[in-house]
Amino acid sequence: MIRPQWFSGIDEIDYEVTSWAKGEKFKNENAQISRKSIANLVKRCLIDSFGTKDSLGNNKKEI
Repeated sequence: MIRPQWFSGIDEIDYEVTSWAKGEKFKNENAQISRKSIANLVKRCLIDSFGTKDSLGNNKKEI
């Protein structure tokens, strides 16, 4: 399961993945993650079998 932050339309791929439990706050909770970043994680999960059977938090990297 992928649990992304709020989406943005920014043209970038900039994210980090964390194991994430429901109700847990994101590391960078005020940021928005781009749709491209979410798509990149989905691609990694499908092609590289990354995070199989895990609950993944998908948030923008902290600066």
